[in-house]
Amino acid sequence: MTEEPTRTTVERSRIDRLVDVLSLAAVGEFSHERCAIDVDQQDEFAILEQTLSLFIQELAAAHRENELHVHELTESRQELENQLSTIKNQQAAIKRLSTPILEVWDDVLVLPVIGVVDAERAADMTEHLLRRVVETGSGSVIIDVTGAAGFDTATADHFLRLLKAANLLGARCILTGISAENAQALIGTDVHFENVVTLATLKEGLKRFTDRTRSQAAKRGEPKSAGRARPGGT
Repeated sequence: MTEEPTRTTVERSRIDRLVDVLSLAAVGEFSHERCAIDVDQQDEFAILEQTLSLFIQELAAAHRENELHVHELTESRQELENQLSTIKNQQAAIKRLSTPILEVWDDVLVLPVIGVVDAERAADMTEHLLRRVVETGSGSVIIDVTGAAGFDTATADHFLRLLKAANLLGARCILTGISAENAQALIGTDVHFENVVTLATLKEGLKRFTDRTRSQAAKRGEPKSAGRARPGGT
């Protein structure tokens, strides 16, 4: 009479153990100490225990593999973010180098333009130049297009807008370096530079502003050396 209750108690204990293991697996706990299923008896219930034990082992292996993949993906993502950050910094550096603003003389800034000028680059040049005019308080700007690519209506309009923007900040602007080919191209556009001072070379533009600076200094009774060349710019 006492054998049946004892058997029932053992079976319930075994069932409770399986439930505990399944509960732990459900929350990702697969440690051997907590999820091991001991098969002590060879009966019909042992088949279920063995099957569940094998299932837990395979599930634990899959869980470990998944964690490894997640770790590798996290590292790859971090590496990609670092690469993107490097590329972004390089692009910013290239933009700065492609739009150098040189403070060559007291009150005189020079923007040398090389290559093709599209809408995006024109916007960068305008923003950079206006910021430098405000930072330095310069009243004279030379935009040298000696190295600029061929002029079309869009390119000419970009430069005209750039000159007007600088003028609005009170800077006197000169456009230098227009080649014969670009001059001919400008004739066929709807953009007009009648009110823009243009000179053949950057040297002539610098002379125009430095002569003006010396003349103004002389009128104020300052030494003839007024107005000094600057070693560089940004």
